[in-house]
Amino acid sequence: MLLNLEAERVRRNMSRHDVAGLLGISYKTYVKYINEESSIPSKLLVKLSDAFDCTVDYLLSLSERKDAI
Repeated sequence: MLLNLEAERVRRNMSRHDVAGLLGISYKTYVKYINEESSIPSKLLVKLSDAFDCTVDYLLSLSERKDAI
């Protein structure tokens, strides 16, 4: 599971449905993304990064740093 992505969603008091709507995708697709059953397209990763004001690496749990170096 993409824990940092979920943590940012919760910090902003957004539901999974809210994030799916922000991305223009279905709830079911969003759940597949966070459960790593499907890859998130780069365009959507950038959109999430902008919305949550953090790096893509952080959202994908590849880094603990939220901001770019």
